[in-house]
Amino acid sequence: MHKKRRDWGLAILAWEGQEKRRYQFQDGRARTFKQGFYSLLEEVDEPLDVTEGIVAELEGKLDLTRARREVIERAKSDGRHVVTFDDQWRIFEHLYPGGFQDPTYVSEQRHSEEEGKRRKSHVDPVIEEAQQAFSKERLGELVAGGEADQVYSDVVAVLGSTSLSSGARHVGTLSKLPPSRFQDLGEALNDLLWGEGSLITRFDAWIAALTIGKDKPSWELATTLPALVQPEEHVSVKASAFRTQARWLAPKLKLETTPDGSTYDRVRAMSMQAMDRLRERKAIPRDMLDLNSFIWTTLRPKARELLDQLRREG
Repeated sequence: MHKKRRDWGLAILAWEGQEKRRYQFQDGRARTFKQGFYSLLEEVDEPLDVTEGIVAELEGKLDLTRARREVIERAKSDGRHVVTFDDQWRIFEHLYPGGFQDPTYVSEQRHSEEEGKRRKSHVDPVIEEAQQAFSKERLGELVAGGEADQVYSDVVAVLGSTSLSSGARHVGTLSKLPPSRFQDLGEALNDLLWGEGSLITRFDAWIAALTIGKDKPSWELATTLPALVQPEEHVSVKASAFRTQARWLAPKLKLETTPDGSTYDRVRAMSMQAMDRLRERKAIPRDMLDLNSFIWTTLRPKARELLDQLRREG
């Protein structure tokens, strides 16, 4: 453990050269120390069962660090640059100097102070609508009372009012769902939002309820509603952007075309890690929808062009 930076957590030796040592810390970062600074690190005695768990955790983080290094090396050999999380923050801070509280960010992504100026990109109004429509009390009563038609109508209305989902396309997809399946849809949504037990199992049941024949829902369709109702717990997954994000934050995560519970659970874990990294920079995201905006804003093609410009400017 570092004597002066205990917030980094415990560490294991990753490699040792003639005059350098590199350590993997519990905060997920690998740090290199030159000879002469080794004394800043002190050994820590822990019970065997605790030590085994810590070592396993750190070895997992070390594997991730090595995987990131491999991503960078492959990109360099292809003449490409990898967009790191530090790069993303540089882009975001350039666009929004005030971070998530920046007035421009708020007016573009969260809400408008002017009446009648609501956009589909504004998440605050649709969060309020979704939380009212799918509250534990209301949704539970509708499902228990067999009012599946109303649940279906609410789902279509909310999805059609936000750019988080592909609006008309997703509404069109749901229009193919036969009325005989509406009750299953309501029960699966209620269980996903307010049920207990494994999230993986509940999410898979939600996917099954949205599946029509052999056609499974997209990531956007499957994750928009839970992210709006419980934005601090669930994440709205724009597949293309999250695949790009995973190349750096979770190189071993493979985001397939169709969603499933196990992968969603890993995406949430990656998202929680990203939230922690933002907080380290004193940027305080309100919820996972701020994270969603951060990922999309900093990884879309225009952002790469901006990053190239910022690199040229030094």
